[in-house]
Amino acid sequence: MSLEPILLKVFKFVTFVFFTLAALLYAGILLLLPLDLMFQVTRLFSALGLPTLMAASIGVGVLAYVGLA
Repeated sequence: MSLEPILLKVFKFVTFVFFTLAALLYAGILLLLPLDLMFQVTRLFSALGLPTLMAASIGVGVLAYVGLA
């Protein structure tokens, strides 16, 4: 058995794993960044003394503004 087919299969597998990891990481970042921004803004407004429901609604507004910008 030649070494070239084995190396080709290993290279295909490594490429598949790398691009799968890159796609999952990209999708995760797209999900986690807005959620983190929402959490931080809500926490900031709660620390300023606003009720949690009002802070969350302001956070949704800030997140929508940032998303549109």
